[in-house]
Amino acid sequence: MAKAAPDEADQVNTRARILAAARELFAEQGYTAASISKIAKRAGVLAGSIYWAFDSKETLFAEALTAAAEEWKHRHQPAANDLRLPLSGLGEAIRATAAGFEDGPEFLRLLMVVASEHQASDPRIREAAVAVRRMWRDSLEQALLLDLGAYEPAAAQALVRRISRLVLQLLDGVFMSLQIEQTELSAEALVRDAAEVAQRELEVGVAQLPRKA
Repeated sequence: MAKAAPDEADQVNTRARILAAARELFAEQGYTAASISKIAKRAGVLAGSIYWAFDSKETLFAEALTAAAEEWKHRHQPAANDLRLPLSGLGEAIRATAAGFEDGPEFLRLLMVVASEHQASDPRIREAAVAVRRMWRDSLEQALLLDLGAYEPAAAQALVRRISRLVLQLLDGVFMSLQIEQTELSAEALVRDAAEVAQRELEVGVAQLPRKA
């Protein structure tokens, strides 16, 4: 593959610096407080360069959220040949995933910005947030379905869809609690409780599934 021309390489580098600075500032300060001028200063570029690389602040935030989520997913998702999640292992998978929550993953802080700031309600931002959550739900559903081959497909799909939504809701609560009640609650206890609830719901649901004829 031919190397990019110097000016093209500079443009790619500038865009990457802007995106990295935006991710940090949006996560630290929120959507409204992280102004274009602040992002430009941290990235070491002129403010006009941001509008050259991204057509709006909304687009910049949406891309920052997507990039942060994909990076975290790549770091924590099993290799492609190890995606099977045994039905008895859901609780352990939740505990493993939530292990880094105390550090406040960037993409989770960005999702909280979307949920809490009216100014971040632009359709492009909402669509990016929905896509991020769907990405995690889809990954969990696919992993669980690999162990449900003996059951009616439609019923199995409905169950894993319900469980995947429940898992996200439980992890939302864990993360929120850790941000607000850091000195009162044990992260280990919160995650353990969430994992036990999800594991129990899955086991009850599987016990009720109709088997293939």
